Amino acid sequence: MNARRVPELLIIGDSHADGLRSVVVERDGRAVAASAVHYVQGLSAMNAIDERGRVQPPIVVELVSMRIIGVETGTGSSAIDPALIGYADGTTFASADVSLPLMFSIGEVDARHILSRIPAHAQPIGAPTGMFSDVPVPPLQASFQYDDLVGLISDHFQPLFEMLRRLQAIGLRTLALHSLPPPTPDDARAAELGCLAPYITRVVVHWTINELYRTFCAANGLHYIDRWDDFTSGGVARENILLADGCHVRHDDMRESVSRFYDCWTK
Repeated sequence: MNARRVPELLIIGDSHADGLRSVVVERDGRAVAASAVHYVQGLSAMNAIDERGRVQPPIVVELVSMRIIGVETGTGSSAIDPALIGYADGTTFASADVSLPLMFSIGEVDARHILSRIPAHAQPIGAPTGMFSDVPVPPLQASFQYDDLVGLISDHFQPLFEMLRRLQAIGLRTLALHSLPPPTPDDARAAELGCLAPYITRVVVHWTINELYRTFCAANGLHYIDRWDDFTSGGVARENILLADGCHVRHDDMRESVSRFYDCWTK
């Protein structure tokens, strides 16, 4: 089976998108598409647009590599407004094949940033209760209001949403966001990653980001690839979902994400 002969499902992500790479989608025993992950080191929602409000250059580089856009060579109707996508050196771009499907796997770095702004060992007050029934809750040492967390997360992710709106403005037809995986339940591993928040707080942050993604996608005509319920039970990461590093979901468990993305593209 030669995946190169079938259409590519394009994905932009950091190392956390590794489980999405090289997945062949089959229908009726026949390969119909394959995933192609383009990595952007340090990709984050908070850095998705530059200081002038344009799509960040590292993302633009991948869009060119994917042949979604290209460097403008004339003044044709496909020219892209440089206020949306442009380089400081004056390079401008034109649409190439904006019909290609593109999904972003993004937000892990941002979740850690949000958690770093929460006082150590603090737990949310007023968070939805039914979503996290199996998450252990330690004795309360410090707290913060859940509404304040929602506001913090909403402000933090605006650059990502602005970037996606710019891609829609240049004509991309199939845009998708992938949900964040659950955080590691291992407090020691979380501490190694620089997070001193209890597991309940880590779970609430990841779940709230996903709910923000869901709301944004529904309001703006993007596809949301939601795997939270597949990867968790009562808010807790299902057994053997995460690799030993506590961050990445196993490749076999990520395959379904690519299949769902294909269905969004073709429906």
